[in-house]
Amino acid sequence: MSMTAEKTVRELALENTTATRVFEKLGIDYCCGGNKSLGEACRASNLAMEEVIDSLEMAEEAEHAAQKDRNWQTEPLADFVAHIKNTHHKYTREEMARLVPLLDKVFSVHGKNHPELQNVS
Repeated sequence: MSMTAEKTVRELALENTTATRVFEKLGIDYCCGGNKSLGEACRASNLAMEEVIDSLEMAEEAEHAAQKDRNWQTEPLADFVAHIKNTHHKYTREEMARLVPLLDKVFSVHGKNHPELQNVS
C-alpha cells in the first residue's frame, strides 16, 4: 500500500483493513473524519506522521506474514480444524466485538437519514 501524507485516512482504511485497527488504537477517525488527509489527521491528533506510517506498514507486514500459505490438502484434518477454530473463529469473535461500537456510532450519526441501518446494528 502506498502511504502518503496526502492520502485520506478513508482511502488508507479501504486499501488495507489493518489500517483501521491502527487508526482506532491511535484515535484517528477514519469514518466521519475520513476525508482528512493522513497529514491533517496526524496534526489534529498530535501524532508524528512518520510513526503512524511505520505503524501502518508494520501492521500490513504482520498481516501478510500471518497469511503464509499452507497446503491444507496434505495437512492432518485435526490441524486444519484447529487452524479454522484458532484463526478464523477467533478473528470473527474479535472483529464482532470491535465492530458493534462502530455500528452504533454509524447508526447514531446516520440513522435518522438511513433507518435501514437499525437492521444492521
